[in-house]
Amino acid sequence: MVANPYTGATWRALQAWANANKVQLTPVRLKPAGGVSQQDSQQINITIDASKPADSSAVWLAYQMSRALWQAEKFKKTYPKETQYRHSLAEETDALKAAASVLSAGKKKKTDATADSDLALLQRLSDAKMFEPYVLLSSPDQGIAADYEAYRAEHREQLEQYLSQFIVPPLAAKP
Repeated sequence: MVANPYTGATWRALQAWANANKVQLTPVRLKPAGGVSQQDSQQINITIDASKPADSSAVWLAYQMSRALWQAEKFKKTYPKETQYRHSLAEETDALKAAASVLSAGKKKKTDATADSDLALLQRLSDAKMFEPYVLLSSPDQGIAADYEAYRAEHREQLEQYLSQFIVPPLAAKP
């Protein structure tokens, strides 16, 4: 999995292993409310799902604002040699950390994040310090995938730990 996570064959092989061992892989996927779209070099639109509770909306607004900032200026500063914007591991990790920070501040105000499964997962990922592996293995796109090899070279153990802790359940002890 860690060697080549971006092919269907790798995930099918992991699923076949899970089936053979009678365990269920755990899908891990955050669904941030809203989105960011860039109209032109001067205008970026942020949308938020108004049907979500205020606490949840604040968390995802922080996430979307961080992504907008990356699109507007941080990407160029962070990757000066790249000629075109791409969604990056650094951007997504930064946005998730911003969301987790707002979530953490809300918890200090006795907000219940466990009622929202996305917020509960965000908290689990934050507590485990697993944002990068989550982004690379559970939420990649073409831009993020470009950052994988460099990350894997330095953090292979963390990728393996993420798979063990979040996706692949432990096998039951044999009698």
